[in-house]
Amino acid sequence: MTNGSLAGGAPKRGASRRLPWIALGVVAAAAALGGGWWAAGPRAEAGGPVERFSHVHGLDAPAWAGGDLLVATHHGLLRVLPDGRWRTVPGPAHDLMGFRAHPSRAGQVYGSGHPDLRSGLPNPLGLLRSDDRGRTWAPVSLQGTADFHVLTVQATDGEALLGFDATGMRLLRSLDGGRRWEHVSAEPLLAAGGVLALELDPTDPDILWAGTPRGLWASDDGGVSWSERDFGGLPVTALRASADGRWFAYVAHPELGLLVREPDAAGWRGLGLWVGDEDAVGHVAPHPTEPDALYAGTLGMSVFATRDGGATWQALAERGVPR
Repeated sequence: MTNGSLAGGAPKRGASRRLPWIALGVVAAAAALGGGWWAAGPRAEAGGPVERFSHVHGLDAPAWAGGDLLVATHHGLLRVLPDGRWRTVPGPAHDLMGFRAHPSRAGQVYGSGHPDLRSGLPNPLGLLRSDDRGRTWAPVSLQGTADFHVLTVQATDGEALLGFDATGMRLLRSLDGGRRWEHVSAEPLLAAGGVLALELDPTDPDILWAGTPRGLWASDDGGVSWSERDFGGLPVTALRASADGRWFAYVAHPELGLLVREPDAAGWRGLGLWVGDEDAVGHVAPHPTEPDALYAGTLGMSVFATRDGGATWQALAERGVPR
């Protein structure tokens, strides 16, 4: 890891702009997906310690989780305790390709992806909801027809959702907790290389943001039109908005890496995390009560944490192995 900073604007166009090979793999997988049935692999005893995991498909640390970090993986939901110990969450080992917690409703999380065969649920899962922190899941909508590889929930609402369905290569938005969905134009994003990250503006569900292999894009009209907004066409692999008005982004360039934009700030500031050319941060989760604490999960199955605003970073897991 090396520090990255941004005093203003993007790096010079002559700088390296190579998209990490893992991020390219995400785009290719989404484009080529034709369905598939997920059979659960080996899994530790429910609630037991985690020795190894596959993939980081989502991170969240809602206030109601009591300081736990929730990690959605290829074989179900895990949690990292405040003391750094990793534990499995009792429940089915769904391949949670998309994952996000409700910001205020205790115990409620949304998921999507592919089912644990033992669950009897259709593939793909559509949108699922758990009201008990991932121990049990119930179908909400789009069963057998949608696989949200990217899923976000509005940080100040929890009923507004935005997701990219890799099965149909379509962008969908819901304003009622995922029961009903509307199609949103995704053509400009697909033309920019695909959808790597999504976020709903905390102040208005009609303001949509998307990270693509060629920049940060935004729509102010619910997705009717899109325009490129920042980073000069560089790959944006992660986005996250917090309820207090901060924005986080990971830009796959050694001069940038993980960035934050404070409320009312004109530009972005570096947070000292660059994971190299062969990996990229795919998910970011702010700590619910500590403004200087932040978690970052990479496409290469590593998870990092800072508690001092990015001055130092600790590896909670590296390449799928908890530390």
